[in-house]
Amino acid sequence: MKEFFQVSGDDRSQIVEKAETMKEAITSDAVKKERATVYVKAMQKVIEKGDSYIDTEIARVEKLSEGKVSEKKKAQLKDRASILTSFQLRMSKKDEL
Repeated sequence: MKEFFQVSGDDRSQIVEKAETMKEAITSDAVKKERATVYVKAMQKVIEKGDSYIDTEIARVEKLSEGKVSEKKKAQLKDRASILTSFQLRMSKKDEL
């Protein structure tokens, strides 16, 4: 992920392809595979919609988690928000450089 925010354009697409390959290699741990899926989808959406996608998605996920959802879904949303926040932190470090 660190590399993803240090490059742009086609280079980002290559990193997503690499992440997709790594995700597919995960076979024994369902939680890790789910997290990898979130990372890959987030990177794809950033390419599609721009860096602002992360802030928008964090707000959406937080709103969803405040609603009536099962404990399992709340845990999934919390995990997703955590991953998105890590993206947000990487983006802010990129901006500082």
